[in-house]
Amino acid sequence: MMVFLLSLVFAFETQSILVKDISLKVEVADSDAERSQGMMYRKTWGNIDGMLFVFPQERKLSFWMKNTLLPISIGFFSAQKILVDIQDMQVLGPEQKPKNYESRAPAKYALEVPKGWFEKNKVGLGSRLKLK
Repeated sequence: MMVFLLSLVFAFETQSILVKDISLKVEVADSDAERSQGMMYRKTWGNIDGMLFVFPQERKLSFWMKNTLLPISIGFFSAQKILVDIQDMQVLGPEQKPKNYESRAPAKYALEVPKGWFEKNKVGLGSRLKLK
């Protein structure tokens, strides 16, 4: 008996954004289905710098690394597009239970980038997100 696993593949919209005047090309996840898929199953960042998750309203946001193969840093931005939290998320081993990474403050936007991006670019709390 053969078992086939189907993975939904979305054609995410690509957009240029600015974080503290640093330009990034990101995929935008702004629907429930796109936010659920996120960066799952990807082995490289490809031709993007990150993924921007957009939520309908500001609230505490929670993310996890289930089926995510790339180490990620996540920045949470308020409805006013101010960086309110940064966390590093770890890739899980095959038997590890996913950890929830909850924003320390209410947020409307979450930006996933390669792990260490915020530190490397000296982007700290209070930095601004600008959508182009």
